[in-house]
Amino acid sequence: MAVSREEGSGTRGYFESAVMKSTGKEITDHAIIQDSNGKIRTTVAGDKRSIGFLSLGYASSDVKTLTLDGVAPSTENVRSGEYAILTDTSNDHERRAGRG
Repeated sequence: MAVSREEGSGTRGYFESAVMKSTGKEITDHAIIQDSNGKIRTTVAGDKRSIGFLSLGYASSDVKTLTLDGVAPSTENVRSGEYAILTDTSNDHERRAGRG
């Protein structure tokens, strides 16, 4: 089962542009929609057949994360640029709030 953030979410927007766009596909209409990263984590953790995406800060031992080119998603690997899919959404939030 696919689990996704709602349309308009920054997490979903980044996932769509960084991952889905290159495939030419869209998030399935059959996905379970959640309104927070925490709810995605809880939903994915509760069903071993599910898959979803969330911000690294919400990853925990009760969900599996994906390695990319052999690199695990960790704070260190994101900071060093080794983990290929990353974004600094804090800057986006600052700009939207008129503070950046």
